[in-house]
Amino acid sequence: MSGSRLWRKGVVFALIVLMLFVAAAMLIPAAGAQEYNPHYIYEPSSTSLSVIAGDPGGASFDLTVGLSFTPSAGWWVDTQMVVVVPEDPFSFVFDQSFFTLNQATQSQVVHVTVTAPEGTTDGSRTIKAKMVDGSGSPSVGEGAGCTVSITVLEAPTPTPTPPPSCPSPHLTAAITDISTSAPQVGEQFTVTAQVTNTGAGDATDVTATLGCSLASIVAGANPQPLGNLASGQSAIANWTLRCDAKGRTVITVDPEGIDACSLLPIPESNTDEASNAITQCFIATAAYGTSTAAEIDTLRAFRDEVLLESALGSQLVEWYYQTSPPVADFISENSLLRTIVRELVVDPIASLVKATEAIWGD
Repeated sequence: MSGSRLWRKGVVFALIVLMLFVAAAMLIPAAGAQEYNPHYIYEPSSTSLSVIAGDPGGASFDLTVGLSFTPSAGWWVDTQMVVVVPEDPFSFVFDQSFFTLNQATQSQVVHVTVTAPEGTTDGSRTIKAKMVDGSGSPSVGEGAGCTVSITVLEAPTPTPTPPPSCPSPHLTAAITDISTSAPQVGEQFTVTAQVTNTGAGDATDVTATLGCSLASIVAGANPQPLGNLASGQSAIANWTLRCDAKGRTVITVDPEGIDACSLLPIPESNTDEASNAITQCFIATAAYGTSTAAEIDTLRAFRDEVLLESALGSQLVEWYYQTSPPVADFISENSLLRTIVRELVVDPIASLVKATEAIWGD
């Protein structure tokens, strides 16, 4: 074979190799472009939401974000994705906003919570995801995204909570002791009272308030705090009084407190006031059946202005106070006996005292 022929064959071979290289160079970029021709998939669990304005819990749905390449047999690599948050009055919170998709994991479910501040109006919002480069900046494409229609509802009017239903306390006062039944003007004496919670409920901040006529309190807080009283419990209150004037001294004790269940003051219908009077004409009171008869007032005046002004008279009055209560109790139980004592004993004495009032009275 001549040298010129060999040279021609070599040139042809070289041209063929060169054409193959050119064809390969053209095909490789095309394959690369197919690798980065992504197709975005958005599949929301719901495309419409109802959100209560101002509700921090908001409403939520699941969004499946997927990615595929054309052709499907293209080259898969780890693809970083970031969810794009819409910029408007609605607030979007994602349980994950940055994730990786690859050949093994071609989609990811993102949980989305939407809240609406007060004053926000209805509207539609689009959520998208983007591929990002190594620095985290959005790079290739984002697709059409997912559009969600949001309806804003007014917050419901709260229903007032009814007060708890529970048993009520009942406070009952009783005057258990008065140190003297006939205090002299200026003399001090003590009063003891007991407050009992006879109701089924508990009472807190219980107090006892003393009221008195013709006497003043010299010791003992008034109202006097008694603390808390559970059902069936009692507490004692004590006061020291001074007799300020002659006459009938009326003493009252008024209990008050707070219902431990409702936290409201215990109503007057659930409190029983105690009342007592220092009335010394025991037999006369029993005979007349009342302590307010005019004859009894005459006898009291004689006691205060005559008998109690002397040592002998005071001793006589004190003896009468000690011995007459049992007699008075016996008389009060028999109407015939009351009439006999009234007409044959008390009336004559009262008439005599009244007739001589000009002599002993002031």
